[in-house]
Order: sequence, then structure tokens, then C-alpha cells
Amino acid sequence: MSFEQVKVFFKDLQLWQKVAAGVIVLIIGAILRFLWPILKRKRPEGTSSVIGPITTGSNSQTQVATGDGITQNIVVDKSMDRGVHIKVEPGAQAVINVIDYQDGIFHSTITKVKTLFDAARNHYIKRNFADAIEKFKRCLDLEIDPEKRGALNLQIGNCYYKQHHYLKAAEFYGAGLTESRQANDKQGQASILIGIGNTYLMRPASSGSSRGNNVREAVNHYKTALQIFDKDEYPVQYAMTQNNLGTAYTDLPAATPEQRAQNVRNAIDCYKAALEIYKKGEYPVDYAITQNNPGNAYTDLPAATPEQRAQNVRNAIDCYKAALEIRKKDEYPQSYCFTAANMGLILLEMDDKNAIYWLKEAYSVREFLPDQGKSLEEVINRVCDQE
Repeated sequence: MSFEQVKVFFKDLQLWQKVAAGVIVLIIGAILRFLWPILKRKRPEGTSSVIGPITTGSNSQTQVATGDGITQNIVVDKSMDRGVHIKVEPGAQAVINVIDYQDGIFHSTITKVKTLFDAARNHYIKRNFADAIEKFKRCLDLEIDPEKRGALNLQIGNCYYKQHHYLKAAEFYGAGLTESRQANDKQGQASILIGIGNTYLMRPASSGSSRGNNVREAVNHYKTALQIFDKDEYPVQYAMTQNNLGTAYTDLPAATPEQRAQNVRNAIDCYKAALEIYKKGEYPVDYAITQNNPGNAYTDLPAATPEQRAQNVRNAIDCYKAALEIRKKDEYPQSYCFTAANMGLILLEMDDKNAIYWLKEAYSVREFLPDQGKSLEEVINRVCDQE
């Protein structure tokens, strides 16, 4: 029906019919206004999205799932006796938080800087990173103190890092490191070194050798930061840096199985060092994250004998159990999903009857494993068929 035909149709209506039509239009409009926020509602913050898949061979494929602070690699191997085997790679851990070092910028002698910084921080907390960057940069134009300029560059770098713009983040981290060194601000230097290490660990690489160089740079930056962030003076920063370093070691390329085993053992040592600070009662969320990480590392630790492999598996299970004491499904569904999947898969390797329970638990919150939930369902069905 054309617009002209619609006009003629309404012109011929009686008055009461026109009033009724108007009321119906208003009702429909009200219903749409009510439903629209629901229809356009976004997926909860932190839910994973999938990048991939990357084909690695005729019998396997690797999927990389990333979310807010989460990275997980899952390998689907169709050559296994059970038909499909999903291996949660050791990268399946909370990755790499930034240090939010502010260095007294709120106490700047320049009133405008304090006002702008307060507004920028509000934008940062709300994840309005573009607005935060604009105001942080205006602070940078006004501030002359190198110690505070170093911290401002760090804040801008953190904004770009949170948006996954790792090279841009590295640019501002580098400028901040220069300022912090000029001011002899050791805490600022260590915080920025961690930021730079994070960008090396997270940035994409064009080749395996390039990736290896990036991870080695990350390891070096974390180690340098630990020379300042010692356990006694900066316990929380020390623990966080150890956790980041552990993640870097698990990603570090190795030329031989022996070298790979040593890298994984180094990672486990880093996680254990972090757990000396991240006590269950004091830092429950960080405790759970850091318990999950060595679980993944033990899963990936090469073993020379079946007995060694069995011990690695038992160690992994202990770590996952500890993490699940905190990661409850109703409180931390995404974290619960990852750890439950890890637990189920490692138990499946042992032919433990509890494997199916944990796989089903992970599958029950499969919205946190986009696409990979289908693979989990296939594993569950195959295992059930063989029972």
C-alpha cells in the first residue's frame, strides 16, 4: 500500500475509527518503548567472544576465546579414542591485569589538572575509555611534574590496553617510563614496566619467532619490575607480577620437551609465589584465579613416565578444587564455567566417573564458552554413550 493510499484510507474513516486507530498506535508505541531496551540488551560484561578458529591440522582445530581479562585456548582433537577430546590449554586463565598507579595526581598543584583527572577517572571506571583518554591528555598538557606526567602516561596506556590497542598502549607506557626515570620514581617505573610487559605478551605476532621474542620481552620486563616490587614492601604488586610472569612462562616457546617442562615448572613456581600473598581469606578472587592457573600448568607439564603424569594430574585436580571453593556458579558463573570445564576434562583423562558431572556443570553455563559449548556437548554425549 502506497503512502497516498494510506492517506485516502484514513480520510474515509469515521471520527470514532480515527480516535481508535490513534489509541492503538499509542499503545503499540508504548509497548515498543518498553521492549526495546530488552531486545537490544548486550551480553553481560566479561562474556567471552570467539576469535578463530585457526586450523592446525586435519584432526584438530584451535579456538581462541577472549573476554574481559580472560583468554582460553581449546584444542579439539578428533583423533582420540573417545572420538573427540577437548584440551583446555594453559592459556585458559585470567590474564594480565594492569597496575592502576596514580601517584598523587589528585594532589597536583594545578587545580585544573585535579578537576580533569577526577572526570577522567570516572570515565575510566565506567569504561568510557575514549572520554577518559581525552581528559587524561588534557591533564598531560597542563602538568609539568615528571612524576605525575609518568603516572598520566600510564593511565592513558591503561585505557588503550583495555581496548586491546597494545601498540598504542606501549607508546604511552614508553613515554611514561622516560618521565618516571627522570623523576626517579621507582614505583612508577615498575608499574609501567609491567604495562609494557603486558603489551608484549598480548600483542599479535606475524610469526612464531616474533611471538617468541615478544614473550621473552614480557618475561624480562616482569623480572625487572620484580627488582622493585619486592615481596615485603609491595606484596600485592609482587603477587600480581608473579602471576603475570607465570602466564608468560606458560606461553614461552621451547625448542625441546625438556625446555618446555622447565618453562612450565617456572610458571608453577611463580604462581606459588603469588599464592604466598593471595591468601584465601584475604584475597579470595585473586586466590581462585591463581589456583586455577597452576592447575592449567600442571595439566600441560610434560612427564617422562605415566607415574609422573598421574602426579601432575592429581596436582591439577587439587588446584581446581581450591579454585572452585571460591568460584561458585551463582557468584562467578564465567570463572566457574572455565574451572568446571578444566576439572571435567582432566578427570576425563583419568576415566574418573565424576568427569561427566563437571562437564555438565560447565555446559550448564555454556554461554560463557561460545561455540566451544557445542564441543563440550559432543564430549558429554560420547562419554555418556560409552557408560
